[in-house]
Amino acid sequence: MDLVFKNVLVSRADSGDAAAIISVYYETSLATYPNAKYGITRQDIVERFEDDLSPNGILKMSMKLANPPKGELVLVAKIGDEVVACCWCIQAAVNKIAAFYVSPERQRQGIGTKLWTESLSYMDMGKQFFVEIAVYNIPARSFYERLGFVKTERHLPEFRFKSGRIFPRIEMKRGPIPA
Repeated sequence: MDLVFKNVLVSRADSGDAAAIISVYYETSLATYPNAKYGITRQDIVERFEDDLSPNGILKMSMKLANPPKGELVLVAKIGDEVVACCWCIQAAVNKIAAFYVSPERQRQGIGTKLWTESLSYMDMGKQFFVEIAVYNIPARSFYERLGFVKTERHLPEFRFKSGRIFPRIEMKRGPIPA
């Protein structure tokens, strides 16, 4: 783990990272989200990413990375030139982790922890932090719990796949981080 951790460079994403970021989202989603209990299939995930993986979807992401909305930041973790993880942070009334993905083959190597630690330098430490995760994504829940997050009771709006299946999510939060 130490060798991998030392070789990981975390930086702001740029427009040239768009395809790699989408690929990390997609590969991690394929490995994580299909779930028999909730009826979520691999096809649901493939269909969810059809537009994102298209040349137009990559162009849209590239443009968003080149000119991010106020308060938004995307960080990438790279080993060499390979994007192995990404974190989409939003600062508003609270800090929101809009997306946090580590490539399946790079999980449990300290990369997520390094990415989280680096993201804190861009966040307002005096505000609460929020993230939404799949109800059944136990590894993600454990990761956030180790970082001090707890499940809220907030009812999240439904997200439906094209198939009509509901993607069950929970919200987690943690308090401000003392200076």
